[in-house]
Amino acid sequence: VEVSRALAWLDEPLEKRSRYSRKRLAACLVLRELARHAPTLFYARVRDFFEKIWPAVVDVSHPDVRDAAASALAAALELVAARPAFNSGYYCAIYQKAHRALEKYVEAGRKARR
Repeated sequence: VEVSRALAWLDEPLEKRSRYSRKRLAACLVLRELARHAPTLFYARVRDFFEKIWPAVVDVSHPDVRDAAASALAAALELVAARPAFNSGYYCAIYQKAHRALEKYVEAGRKARR
């Protein structure tokens, strides 16, 4: 139940995200702790987590949400690294999602340094 609720809070529509930044922060913190302390419960929804975490990871207007999302992402990656059933193809998909999510910010940083 808690995993589903936290994932729903991460999946708020874009126009509502600014109003719900505290929910998104709470969702990231809950998901991080579930990944660390209830790995079996969390692992059942890990693919949903990797689908929904990216907007929070690149949330430029709320650094606290971004930091909590990065921490939750690290905890989830530690969890899946310990599971032999998690294949390398999925790691590639995670990397591609991360690259796409961060790409526009990296490009903006390059332009700013010129």
